[in-house]
Amino acid sequence: MVQRSAMPAATTCSFKALYVAGTITASAASDTITITMIKNGSATALTAQIIVTTLNATVTASDTVAGHAFSVVANDQIAIQITQSTSAPVVRLSVSTYCE
Repeated sequence: MVQRSAMPAATTCSFKALYVAGTITASAASDTITITMIKNGSATALTAQIIVTTLNATVTASDTVAGHAFSVVANDQIAIQITQSTSAPVVRLSVSTYCE
């Protein structure tokens, strides 16, 4: 399952980090979740992946690799793509980015 929704960048900046946390809240089952930053419809190198397996156990990941950073200008379309290996567990997901 892939989910994505875009919004325009408000100003010029460089996305330098992506942080993800996921917790299974119901229907425990193993699930690999990949979060990818999208710029103008194309995947960037800024990505993070978590594997959740246990009910109420939070798993975190981040991507702060300098070479994965990308710049945007006002009105570039930015999205966070979420890809799950299965839709069986209910996962509470937190995604944060850093852009300066």
